[in-house]
Amino acid sequence: VDVAALELLAASAASRARDLLTHGHLPVLTEHQDLVRLSAAFGLDLGLDAEAAAWRHGGAAGLEALETAWTPARQDLARARALLETALETVREGQPRAAVETARNRWTIGDLQLRYGRDGRWYPFERRGDAWWPAGPPERDPAALLG
Repeated sequence: VDVAALELLAASAASRARDLLTHGHLPVLTEHQDLVRLSAAFGLDLGLDAEAAAWRHGGAAGLEALETAWTPARQDLARARALLETALETVREGQPRAAVETARNRWTIGDLQLRYGRDGRWYPFERRGDAWWPAGPPERDPAALLG
């Protein structure tokens, strides 16, 4: 028996049991999501660094923000766009207007990218070379991520 693997599985089971007691249910995870969850929780070196960071910041929704581009419904997109416009005006008052590139649920402002999640939260990402990396926990108000 691989003792280290057994310890990891026992710790994972204890963590999931705590989540079940706290929330009353456990989310159904794909094999990939569970592997990312384990990597994030136990620091496993599985080549999933960005995915593990996304999980630590936002759980399954954070991982989805990293891996999946989607197009919000027209009404949600308009609301998200308005929230971001207000945030940009408020946070960067008196500064030149920042160029914003928009693609689906992603707004890029220089080396910062905000991704609007299906849960209505904004997920911050930062450019690292040619890739976007999770840069912190999500917020309901994009202004909190622009400051």
